[in-house]
Amino acid sequence: MKILKCAVVQLFCVTATVILSGCDAFLSVDPQTNWDNDKFYSNKDEVELGVVGIYNYLGLDATYGQDIPCMYEAGTDESVFNRSNASWAVAVNQHTPAEPEIKKTWLALYAGIEAANNFLANVPSTPGLTDAERMNYMSQARFLRALFYYDLVRLW
Repeated sequence: MKILKCAVVQLFCVTATVILSGCDAFLSVDPQTNWDNDKFYSNKDEVELGVVGIYNYLGLDATYGQDIPCMYEAGTDESVFNRSNASWAVAVNQHTPAEPEIKKTWLALYAGIEAANNFLANVPSTPGLTDAERMNYMSQARFLRALFYYDLVRLW
């Protein structure tokens, strides 16, 4: 019985190895949902989408959607957090740099900075925009980038 069990395990291992090693072509698929920054900002509609994409980082839970106005302000004199909730260690100033909330906010703010930098690098060469429109969009991106940097400095 022990020999039969060992043989079944060996057969399973060999079969799994053959099946899993034959998946290379199936798993190697080119992504179809991303874009190249150099080619994306080619008209006014795409520039507007880019600005909206930068604004999107303000509404994430990790930024102004929840954490910055609620959790990070709860331990200050601007608000009071009168519960003992261990999952909100940041709110009661009992956190360490390893808290996941800190990491999420930090990454979201830097993702917003990256989006603004990509926008500012590519929009000056976009055809079909008037100078006033170009300045308006770029000014919004600069402001949002400055806000993200400000929050990083203010919080850390």
